[in-house]
Amino acid sequence: MSLEVVPDYRSIVELAPEGIFVLDQDGTILFANLALVQMLGASGPSQLIGRNQFEFVHPDYHHVARQNMAELRSGHAIEWEAKQFIRLDGASVYVECQMVPFRRGASFVLQGFVRDVTARLAAEVILEANRGRLQALFDTSHDAILFFDSENHFVDVNPAAAALLGASREEILKCRVGDFSIEAGQAAAVLQEMNERGRAAGEAKLRRMDGSIRVVDYRLVANVIPDLHVSVLRDLTPRKDAERAVRQLSRRLLQSQDEERRRIARELHDTTAQNLVAIRLNLARLVKHIENLSPAMTDCLNETIELTDRSISEIRTLSYLLHPPLIDEAGLAAALRWYVRGFARRSGIEVALEIPEDLERVRPEIETAAFRIVQEALTNIFRHSGSSVARIRVFPLGNGMGLEIEDHGHGLPEALRADEDALFASGLGMAGIRQRASEAGGQVTIQSTDRGTRLTVELPDESDSTHERDAHPDRG
Repeated sequence: MSLEVVPDYRSIVELAPEGIFVLDQDGTILFANLALVQMLGASGPSQLIGRNQFEFVHPDYHHVARQNMAELRSGHAIEWEAKQFIRLDGASVYVECQMVPFRRGASFVLQGFVRDVTARLAAEVILEANRGRLQALFDTSHDAILFFDSENHFVDVNPAAAALLGASREEILKCRVGDFSIEAGQAAAVLQEMNERGRAAGEAKLRRMDGSIRVVDYRLVANVIPDLHVSVLRDLTPRKDAERAVRQLSRRLLQSQDEERRRIARELHDTTAQNLVAIRLNLARLVKHIENLSPAMTDCLNETIELTDRSISEIRTLSYLLHPPLIDEAGLAAALRWYVRGFARRSGIEVALEIPEDLERVRPEIETAAFRIVQEALTNIFRHSGSSVARIRVFPLGNGMGLEIEDHGHGLPEALRADEDALFASGLGMAGIRQRASEAGGQVTIQSTDRGTRLTVELPDESDSTHERDAHPDRG
């Protein structure tokens, strides 16, 4: 049997991207276009024409091919889903096939189209594997993952989200984004940012189903697929609780340290110094009442009196440095004036102290922190800066106060100027300053160049709200 092809359509058939073929009623190949030739690994149509289709169908599918041939002989068109064929070089290829019978008198031929789906099936296998991995990640993630639509209704949530919000998956799917937020308007602002920028991130407080509060880090990404958005929440509450506990412990340690300093200073001033004063008076009485002392003994007694006087002075200075009673009695301004005068005398550094005459008293913790920060900062200037001058400015800051301490030395090492964490860990005395400021609820800013360093400390007096938050972390 010869195949008649309309000349006007031959080029279309030959150049078609799908394999096109014609079989006789026994399955013998009568025609194959170029796409089919390449698909089956032949060098030309002559390698295919005259061969039976069963030579190329994988043995596992021969029974399917026979059933299909029976259907075609009955006049029905058939369509194969992906089946495995064998190329001439022995390699496998997966194809989809459509075939229709075409009668010519008492006989008929079978015309068909074949599409190579090997690459598609391989991609589907990979996609399915990836889908399984993604599902496993979704189900086992410690972070809460919540999908929601453009109407802000939750579509799917993982087990971690249910645990975080203290609700079942079904309960959460009845809610909308924002139903768990406790800060008015925050959810709307976050969603607006996500819609405008494609993503949003930050910290927020959420109210669980049982009413308790959790602090979370959130990440929102819009349109992970069209009209489907994702929110990933990480529970920061344990970390925040730990940080709060560390701050409270640190605050208690500093308070204990200050109390111990105050106790030692009081003991030195009220007991040791007074005992030395008594010794000094007794020595003076001995000098007055003992007669006929040799010059050597007289010099010895006078030297002892002088050493006693020096010890009294040093103990009083030490007790004042440990805890200046002026802070309790007259406030920070008087204590700083006394300390700066002594520091300038001992170090040779000229210190300019600027304090408003009407500076009001603040909490004792704030005044003590400010005094200790000035002590540490001036010690740093003396040890590290090489500056012969320093300036201290104290200024009111709301209900608290601010400090500005400046020198004209050679500045911080270059490597530490741009790395704040390294600076505070450098052993240059900055860690103590930051700790004092932090425990008082304040913050530290440092600016340093080759011409000097400026330290700015803000100590706002927010004790009531801070203690309230520490005592009741579930309150917003």
